[in-house]
Amino acid sequence: MRISPMFLLIMILATGATAGAPSVSQSVVSPTDQMTDPCLYGVPTCGSALSWLTVQVNDDNGDGVPNVLVELEFDPASNVVVCNENDLSRTTGLTGSVSIPLRFGGTCRATEVKGDPDEPLCSIFISLGGGDRIYLRGFPRIVSADHRGSKGDPDEPDRSVDSSDLAYFGSIYGDPGNDGWRIDYNGDGQVTLADNIMFGQAYNLDCE
Repeated sequence: MRISPMFLLIMILATGATAGAPSVSQSVVSPTDQMTDPCLYGVPTCGSALSWLTVQVNDDNGDGVPNVLVELEFDPASNVVVCNENDLSRTTGLTGSVSIPLRFGGTCRATEVKGDPDEPLCSIFISLGGGDRIYLRGFPRIVSADHRGSKGDPDEPDRSVDSSDLAYFGSIYGDPGNDGWRIDYNGDGQVTLADNIMFGQAYNLDCE
């Protein structure tokens, strides 16, 4: 039996309308949910980002929940500098999915700011309307290819990836030690060629 295009459209709209409330346990955040040592990796870029965070908001049955506002918030105590604040809040589509470009500079972890390695510096919230929000995920480690600003201070990112960042990256890459987490971009708990490649893709990019 052939189904008419109009009937298909009605089925899609009905599916979206009957989705349940968002579920924290059933929702999926990629790629961080698959990381050994979850972190947010930012690249200061103009236009589209090299790094994205995809949030799939599902209900208790695992069905996508459309038209949900997803917000990414950075702790003011972190040294993150965002290219465009408008990037940090987006609404899920018909399938319940939304992608947020991670266009920022800065490197920080919770132990440096709050003394607690489990305390998140960045969090994802789902807005339910009327001021109600659900806490979805938290990240105690924030990394980016933008480590240093014009003064060469690792606490002063300048929204660009240049020779000062390359020198800083190289100083850690050869001997990761206790600072290896700063350039473990893919969250596998190691500093490898994969991280080197990710830095190389971001080199010479900025927010301008």
